[in-house]
Amino acid sequence: MIKFLKKVFQILLLVFGLIFLYMTVMMIWGLFQPLPGHEQLVIECSEMIQQGNYSNFSETEKLNACLDDSYVALGAAPYVTVIFIPIFALLSWISLRFGLKIFKKND
Repeated sequence: MIKFLKKVFQILLLVFGLIFLYMTVMMIWGLFQPLPGHEQLVIECSEMIQQGNYSNFSETEKLNACLDDSYVALGAAPYVTVIFIPIFALLSWISLRFGLKIFKKND
């Protein structure tokens, strides 16, 4: 029973490691993508306002508030990504390292 639970735990570690590896690769890929332009942000903000977001602002301030939030998020995104890439890579490496012991011959 213990060996079975060990194998199940190692499989879960493999899945966990693969998920974090995928997240790491996608974050690195996202760093090299161009940032959206002002026109695209205005379109996205208009859609968000139509969906009911920013209802606590007056009609004249809704678009400006949304654009302010969008530009703040765009400015912070690369820094947050750079912080989380090594963390996710480390979690992936540790999980895969211990999860791959399932394929080891001697138990």
